[in-house]
Amino acid sequence: MCKLLLLEKDETIRMLYRWELEAWGYSVVDTDKPEIFLKMITEDTPDVIVMEAGLTEWNGCNLLQRIRNRYDDLPIILCIRYPYLEGAPKSFETDSVVVKGFDLGELRKGIRMSLNLSGNDFDGISQRKQACSA
Repeated sequence: MCKLLLLEKDETIRMLYRWELEAWGYSVVDTDKPEIFLKMITEDTPDVIVMEAGLTEWNGCNLLQRIRNRYDDLPIILCIRYPYLEGAPKSFETDSVVVKGFDLGELRKGIRMSLNLSGNDFDGISQRKQACSA
């Protein structure tokens, strides 16, 4: 089963995402605290990260850069509030940028695309990609 790590400060959206992602067959671990999020990545590296950009305690881009510095090939989906930023994943150093909301079709598409484009071809990753094809 594919493991996703979710960072979202809004409890309602976090619960919605968790419920939908689990319904799609993903194993989800979530938090609203960036410091716990970083610890979770270190303790048990997920297959995909889904995180919001607008964090109050931490700047989402700074947190993203910290993750990229250590895990440069880990797929990251960045959830944003503003649709005009949606087409800029490279500038955010993410695999996909999706607009935050209640229509999760783009999030699902971004996760599936990120898993297929993660660039790791050794057997463990290939097996995880197969398990993550929800």
